[in-house]
Amino acid sequence: MARLGVLSPAMIRASMLGATLLVAVTTAAVAQAGPGSLADAAERARAAWQVKDVAGLLTGSDTVQVQLPGGDPAAPMNPEQAGRVLARHLEGVEERSVVVVAVREVGAGRGYAELERHFLIARTRDERCESVFLGFRRVGGRWVVSEVRITR
Repeated sequence: MARLGVLSPAMIRASMLGATLLVAVTTAAVAQAGPGSLADAAERARAAWQVKDVAGLLTGSDTVQVQLPGGDPAAPMNPEQAGRVLARHLEGVEERSVVVVAVREVGAGRGYAELERHFLIARTRDERCESVFLGFRRVGGRWVVSEVRITR
């Protein structure tokens, strides 16, 4: 048994292991919150869409262009307006799955991701599928959504 103020080798190893785990967890959290790659941004967008977090989806965006199924693209709008449009589109549905299908950089500071979503219409319980194309721009070292196009 260790005396007060004296650590045994086993206690030192346990302390070092705990410190190593703390550094690993902190590093992972910082990496998640950092700018990351376009693929990381697409995954964050997918996760936000899955839980209908349109504010999270549009975080950092200055303007967003939205096109809903059967409509023409709207003029670019501020993220709050775009969020309201998307929230209305997501009303009355239950997300079943949202999957990242493709991610591509298409030029300096520009890229896109394609999501495929399956959802149920609440009143009818009919299952539907849509493709969601997200345009991204690199702003301040971080990928942000600049365009949302939804097709059936």
